[in-house]
Amino acid sequence: MIKPSLHYIGKIILIKSIRDFILDAKLTENDTILLNQVNFDNIVIEFRNTYNESINSHYFLLSILIKEDDSNSVPLNRVGVIKNDKNRFKDDYKQQSSIDKNLPDESHAYDTIYRCGWCGNVVDFDGSEFDPQTREFYISIHKKFRNTITEKAVSGNCCPNGDSDCVKKRK
Repeated sequence: MIKPSLHYIGKIILIKSIRDFILDAKLTENDTILLNQVNFDNIVIEFRNTYNESINSHYFLLSILIKEDDSNSVPLNRVGVIKNDKNRFKDDYKQQSSIDKNLPDESHAYDTIYRCGWCGNVVDFDGSEFDPQTREFYISIHKKFRNTITEKAVSGNCCPNGDSDCVKKRK
């Protein structure tokens, strides 16, 4: 793998600071930004808190691929930039295309599937409901990897009043 150039963009890496960096550094869609695992997790949480939805492991901001550094070469609170990334387009849409086809691959064999504790609906870790396509994808993970996944019950947004909502749905 090509060693990324490292840049300091502030004490706290936020979506806005990455956006500003992309514009200031004049990055193109052929470039990739790598983030330390902790910084990438913080971006995922910020995105979820802002937009109330999850992001894929391949996240695009201004057409620039933002992904977690698998090689641990990017230190905490730095961004790594790979200019003209030759591997940039190789796996960019792999995860999204598997969602589109509802065909989970082996990378999902040990996922955690969250289900509403009241009605059993497949939901996100915080109980929020998925769009129909994502929901079907998680159901297909459950079917394919039933013996290896972990299931956790959460209070689903589909049943905000608990069991009384589920009783109404069953009638």
